[in-house]
Parts: sequence; C-alpha cells; structure tokens
Amino acid sequence: MGLTGRGAVVYPCGMPRTRPTLTPFSDFRLDFTPMAQRRRYLGMSQRQLADAIGVHRVTLNRVEQNRTLPSYALTLSVARALGTPMHQLVIVIDGRTAAVNGRT
Repeated sequence: MGLTGRGAVVYPCGMPRTRPTLTPFSDFRLDFTPMAQRRRYLGMSQRQLADAIGVHRVTLNRVEQNRTLPSYALTLSVARALGTPMHQLVIVIDGRTAAVNGRT
C-alpha cells in the first residue's frame, strides 16, 4: 500500500481506498459535567479523585471540562471511585434535537 502524489491511499491493485465517514455519529456529543457534579457532591477534590483512580489531575480536569474524551476504562474507574453507575456520569446530547431545543 503506497501513497500517491496527492496523499490518497491506494491499494496495490491501483484502486483508491475510500475512508468511511462518521456521519451517523457526528450528530452526537458527550457531556461529562455530571462527573464533576457528583465529585463535588461527595466533597472530593480533583486531586483526590485523580489519585484514587491513578491518573493525573489535569487529565481529570480535561474530562470534566469536556476537552477530551475519556476511555471506557477511565470512565469505569471514575464511576467505581464515586460509587455511582457509569451511565449517570455522562449525558449524550443528540445534535439534531439539541439544535431544535436551542442547545448546541
């Protein structure tokens, strides 16, 4: 498999490789603010929670501020440390209905 002059990936047979689009999922966004709310409700600091699950505090801050998408394992670790089901730590926002309701 090589690259053409334009940067497109081409199979050895000469056919260009098409990349799948993520259109069905691009309308969804995850919001992790309930994670921060639950942590504050329990009286934990970001540092305390980060130490409990073995990550850096900045990583936890980026997740809580919705700047990075955590792995499944990290989300599960946070849920266990906070003693709450994982599905209560995240809100799935459907972009199609959010736009109608005025949320983006």
